[in-house]
Amino acid sequence: ATQAVTTFTNYGNLTWTMPLTDIEVVALDSAGVAVDASETTWIGSPDFALYYPMDLTYQAVVVANGDAFTGYPGMMAGNPAETPALSPNGGTFEGSVAVSLASGTAAAMIYYTTDGTDPDNTSTLYDGTAINLTAPTTIRAITYATGFDPSPIASADFNIVAELANGLRGRYYDSDNFEGLAMTRTDPTIDFVYPDGNPPAPDIGGTYSILWTGQVTPRYTDTYTFKTVNDDGVRLWINDQLVIDDWNYHGPQERTGTISLTANQAVSVWLEYFNGGGEGTIQLSWESPQQPDEIIPDTALVPTSPGAGSVMSFVGETEIEVSENDRDPIVVAVRRRGNLDAATNVVLNLGGTAVAGEDFSIAPSVTIAFEAGAIEGSATIGMINDAVVEEDETITMTIMNTAAYTVGNPSMKTITITDDDVEVDSIAGTITYTGTKSGNIVVEAFRETDPVFAKRTISLLNPGAYTIADLEEGAYTVIAFIDSDDDEQLDDDEIWGIYQDANLQPALVTIPPGQTGIDINLDVAPGEAAGGDEDGGCCATISSGPDAAAGWLAMLLGAAVLVLRRRRATTHA
Repeated sequence: ATQAVTTFTNYGNLTWTMPLTDIEVVALDSAGVAVDASETTWIGSPDFALYYPMDLTYQAVVVANGDAFTGYPGMMAGNPAETPALSPNGGTFEGSVAVSLASGTAAAMIYYTTDGTDPDNTSTLYDGTAINLTAPTTIRAITYATGFDPSPIASADFNIVAELANGLRGRYYDSDNFEGLAMTRTDPTIDFVYPDGNPPAPDIGGTYSILWTGQVTPRYTDTYTFKTVNDDGVRLWINDQLVIDDWNYHGPQERTGTISLTANQAVSVWLEYFNGGGEGTIQLSWESPQQPDEIIPDTALVPTSPGAGSVMSFVGETEIEVSENDRDPIVVAVRRRGNLDAATNVVLNLGGTAVAGEDFSIAPSVTIAFEAGAIEGSATIGMINDAVVEEDETITMTIMNTAAYTVGNPSMKTITITDDDVEVDSIAGTITYTGTKSGNIVVEAFRETDPVFAKRTISLLNPGAYTIADLEEGAYTVIAFIDSDDDEQLDDDEIWGIYQDANLQPALVTIPPGQTGIDINLDVAPGEAAGGDEDGGCCATISSGPDAAAGWLAMLLGAAVLVLRRRRATTHA
C-alpha cells in the first residue's frame, strides 16, 4: 500500500495531497518518544484535538484512497533503537571465545552476521546464547524494536589464534572487577611486573583484572606452600580450596597458603588478580620439603578454560560481628568459578535468630543474579536499630544447592548482631513542701560515676508528683531543691532534701526495675513558717522535723556538702 509519514504540531497545519481513508496518530514527546502507543486507527479525518494535547508532536500514517492500511511503520526518523553491545568487544583470543549481545531497548530483537555483511531483520536472530567463535570472525549486529527505527550497526573483529600446550589460560579484563573482557591468552608462567602506564594487554587501561585457569601437576607427594607476590589483590584456589585470600590494595607483598598434593596427580588452578592503578605485580611460585622454591614452570601447568559447570562459594570473612547501630551495610560477596559464560542465579538460605525486616534488611533479595561473564555477585545486609533491649542475634547465610551450579567452600557465612540498646527505667515519687520559698523545684537522680547530671534532671513548677524517665541500670542518689535563683544548680542557701529510707537515712535507689514511692520532703527553714527572713541563709534539712537528733543533722550536712561539691564540679549540659 502507498503510505506517507508526516509530523505536525497542530492539526490545523495539515495539508494532504491525496484522499484520506485511514489515519493513525501517535503522540510523541520532545525527544521523539511515544507517550501514547495505542496506534488507534480512525476512518476519515478525526479531530486530533479531542485525543491529544497540542503541546506535543504528532505523527500520522496516511493511506491512499483504495489502499489497505498495513500498520504503523515506526516512530519519527532519527529515533533509532539502541545499538547492540558486544561482550567482549573484539580482540585476540586463544582457541575460542564466547560473545554475547545485548541492547538497552525494551523488547529488542538483535540480528547479526558473521560473514562481514550488514545485518537486517532477515539475518540470524540472537537468542541469548553466547556465540562461540573458534576462527577469526567479524560480528556485525543490529537492533530492531517496535516503535523504533533500526539501530546503527555494531561491529567487532575477533582474532582466534592457536593455544599454547602449557601454561595457564588468562582472561584479561579492562576493569578491576572482571568486567569488560579484552583478551584471552595462555601464559607459560605467572611472573609479571606491569609498569605504570604499560598495562598487560592492548585496549586495557590503568586498572585491570586477570583470571588464570588450568591444572598443575606436582612432582612429589608433599605439603606444598603456594606463594604469590602481588600488587594489588589476589585470590588463589588449588584443587577447589581457597589457599590465598588477599583482596586488598597495597604494594608488592608476599602471601602464602598450604595444601597437600599427590605426585603426578593434576589438580585445578584458579587464580584471580587485580590492579587498582599504578605499577602491577603478580608472581606464582611453590615449594615443599622436596620441591625447591621456584616460579611454577610451564611443564607443570596445562591451560583450561573455565569449566562447563559453575562452583559458587562465599569470599571474605565467614564470621562477622556488627552492632545493630552500625550504619555501614555489610556486602556479602559470592564468587563464581567455572563456567562464566552463562547467566545464572544464586539463592541464599537465611537462618539464625535475627528476623528479616525487623533486625536487618537484605538487598536486592536472597537471590543474587550473575550476568553472563560475571565472576562475582553480592547482596547488601543493612542493620535495623530496633531500640529494643535483647540478646545478641545472628544471621546465617547458606548457599543453596540448585541444578544450575555446585556449592563450594565456604558455603556458610554468619553475622552476629550485637545489641547496643540499654534497658532504661524510671524513678517516681512525690515532692512535698509547705513553706513559702519561691522558685521551681528541681529533682535530680545521679550515680557516683556519672560525670554530668543534666540528662537526669526534671523541673516542677509546684510540689507534687514527679517522674525521672530513661534511667539506665544503676544505683542513684535522688535529691530535690528549690531553685530560688533559677540557675538549675543547688546553692548552699537553697532548701533541699534527699531521699531517705524508713530509718530516715539517705538511701540509694537501685534500678531496674523502675521504682515508685521515692518521696522527698523539703522541710520549712527555721523562721520561714512564722514569716521570718526568707532570704536568710539556712542549712537545708532532710530531717522529718525540727526535733530530729543532732547526729542526723550533722550527717545530712555532710551529704549536703558532698552534693554541693558534685554540683559545682560539673558543667551543666
